[in-house]
Amino acid sequence: MGAEPAIARIGRAADVVTLNPIMFTDLFSAPVVTQLYDHLLSLDDDYRYQAGGLVEDWTISPDGETVDFLLRPGVRFHDGHELTAEDAAFTFQAALDPANESPRRSQLIVGGAEMGFAATGRYRLRIWLPKASASCLASLACLPLLPKHRYGDAPLPDHPLNNSPIGSGAFRFVEWRPGEVVSIAGYADYFDGRPPLDRVDFMTFGDIEAAVKALVAGEIDYVPNVPADLARALADVRGVDVHWNDAPVVSYLAFNLDDPLLRELRVRQAVAHAIDREGLIHRVLGGAGTVADTLVPPGTVWRNDNLLAREYAVSEANALLDAAGWRFVDTGDVRRDSRGTALELTILTVAGDRAKERSAEFIAADLRRVGIHATVRALGMGPLLRDHIYPRQYSAAVLALNPDPDPAFLNTFYHSAMLTPVGWNRCAYRNPAVDDLLDKGLSIRLGQDERKTMYDAVQRIVLDELPHVTLYNPRVANVTSSRVVLPPTVLSHGDFLAALNRWRVAGSGNDGNIRRATRR
Repeated sequence: MGAEPAIARIGRAADVVTLNPIMFTDLFSAPVVTQLYDHLLSLDDDYRYQAGGLVEDWTISPDGETVDFLLRPGVRFHDGHELTAEDAAFTFQAALDPANESPRRSQLIVGGAEMGFAATGRYRLRIWLPKASASCLASLACLPLLPKHRYGDAPLPDHPLNNSPIGSGAFRFVEWRPGEVVSIAGYADYFDGRPPLDRVDFMTFGDIEAAVKALVAGEIDYVPNVPADLARALADVRGVDVHWNDAPVVSYLAFNLDDPLLRELRVRQAVAHAIDREGLIHRVLGGAGTVADTLVPPGTVWRNDNLLAREYAVSEANALLDAAGWRFVDTGDVRRDSRGTALELTILTVAGDRAKERSAEFIAADLRRVGIHATVRALGMGPLLRDHIYPRQYSAAVLALNPDPDPAFLNTFYHSAMLTPVGWNRCAYRNPAVDDLLDKGLSIRLGQDERKTMYDAVQRIVLDELPHVTLYNPRVANVTSSRVVLPPTVLSHGDFLAALNRWRVAGSGNDGNIRRATRR
């Protein structure tokens, strides 16, 4: 009798939104898409770009305006077609096409102008930059490549392959049953060797508690980002391993500055003072996190550690709202303006994401204490992004960001030319001084210290002007069944899914000599 197939089942609180790698921005689509597609470059343990993905070598011209990539020959898409430089050029051009409304478009714009792409040989890709950019590798490295022969000239937003993709990654697509499961299988002809897992099922549960319950019952093998209280309760459960890691993710309360209420700085300042972030971390995260004052993750050279954030101060919040013309009338609990209009705020967030939903409820309760009638509305990730965040049809939202290693991600988040859906500026933030600093920060003529000066200034200005209130950097627990054999090291701050192609399942005949992760 042959060995049992190696199947890993992963439980999550929400489904993917799309499986097109140039169309997603959400944190639930990313782990699946990353398995199905390859990137040009890879990261080493110090988050420096290196050959090892689809690129064998690259050169950058002395003026920094031309990049030449030599692609790895023999890489094949899951339908058997060889991946070439034509596919790479097609992918970048498709991401740039305004008709596709790709959220990746902003990564390929430098100083307001588009990069240029062309296949100069079967395995040679040339990129022209409008001007030299210190972040060009970060912009180019992590965009997965599409099969040109499959997409052709058809529009990308509604293409059938968005639901049944063909990539070149370590895993190939099997099926997607929306709201239930996305199944992928190990790709036998993967250039870096067939992964040990035969199949992986990304299963959608109503909430994180249901996923954890299924893991304890032996029905699934992995649940990422488990809240601290649930994770601690699993410490002595037989057959379950808990892995604690500092996550690069930052949670924040986004404001839509096109909303007349939130256009007023004093209102945003009052909201910032009214939120007890330390209390939020204690009550919502069980203490598993640290207060964040910037979107730049901790432990990186680019983070401005000298920021002075607004402290939790209810009296200051009340004074600011008074000064902005929002006052209590008679014995009411809700502030009103001179016309009698109530001060109301709806906070959107992700349904099924326990930390975000509870954070939003905690914030709403804090705001009600200073006279803001705050309510929470939780939506599925797809409708939230499509109907509210991208078109900026919202007032406030509790969201999270997994920043890129290079601080150039601040450009797409804060630059006035990067308003959604062109970029990720979902706060409608506009400041010419910040635009100028962000543009200068991309210059290759600046050393690291000079670039840091630029990005430190951006973080300081943003903290003063509050297009959002940064909340916390979480310390996350990833929970596995003991039958899963994890690789010795992983990147991305303990994101084991980043190394899914090296997972093994004990007893399947493929667990080999890779050590089992120990309980921590």
